[in-house]
Amino acid sequence: MNDLNKWKNRIRAAKGIAVSPGGEISGGSWEEIRKCQIEFQLEHCISCFHFDPEKQDFEEKSHPNNPEDCKYHWTDIAGQCWNYREREEAKKAMALVQEAARQRRENPVIVLPSEKREQLEKKLLEYNGRLDPYKAPELQMDTLCKIEVLRRLLREGTINTEDLKKEMAQTYGSGFSEGAFLNACNVIEDYCLTGGTSVKGGTGLSAI
Repeated sequence: MNDLNKWKNRIRAAKGIAVSPGGEISGGSWEEIRKCQIEFQLEHCISCFHFDPEKQDFEEKSHPNNPEDCKYHWTDIAGQCWNYREREEAKKAMALVQEAARQRRENPVIVLPSEKREQLEKKLLEYNGRLDPYKAPELQMDTLCKIEVLRRLLREGTINTEDLKKEMAQTYGSGFSEGAFLNACNVIEDYCLTGGTSVKGGTGLSAI
């Protein structure tokens, strides 16, 4: 059975009540439904996380020891979280981020190709032009990461991305996004290696 529907079907079978998101209950008791809600929280909520569209990263939804302590947590009358589908999709996406982080740890160094310096300098100017001085850093972390990765690369010729990640995490604190940083590293590295043939979207490198 699809786990997404397990809790509704369980209540129907056990109590013979009609359950639908936002619907009404006929028969049964709120005590039994609350019991199902608690069981759902204990099974799912403590390990739950969500995708934060502003930071472009994933965060835990609930306090590690308290499934009630979650500002994102809403349940229907069957005790099922409204964000269940989102959480399942986030788990899949998070696995991709974790794999990207593993690969970056194994190959942390990016080297500047001298023949692409002029194009990358123009790219840095483009990135700087995207910054909004009135917007909080965490709301434009993707651009900030690309700027810092490329700026360091142009200045030093090579960068160790693991060292830079730690430095940026310390600078921006909770506003830092590992997902945005990994994306920035992958984009800049692809510009260095292939000229951007694997970069999806964006404006690419300008012609010399």
